[in-house]
Amino acid sequence: MKFVNKFVQQLKSLSDNIESAKNSEDYSTIYKLDCERKSILELLMKKKFYEFSEADIQTIKLIAEHNEKIVSDISVLMSHHTKSTSDKIKMLRAYNRS
Repeated sequence: MKFVNKFVQQLKSLSDNIESAKNSEDYSTIYKLDCERKSILELLMKKKFYEFSEADIQTIKLIAEHNEKIVSDISVLMSHHTKSTSDKIKMLRAYNRS
């Protein structure tokens, strides 16, 4: 297994783990895994284009598309949680005024 391929496979594994953490709404794990993902991406960006196999490039493209969907889903979940928390705070404030 080539050096680049090893990191592409780690990137895929991290993406799968981020998806699992998203489904569990485990945001601290998502953050930790995302930091690891960024480190691997930085290593990959230092590589020359010709070092990537066609399969590596295709895998990275699929991972990027998948990660874009994950980010969108997390954004929606965070907005929902923020609204829910805001509604609870408003309810508590109204209750305390009574």
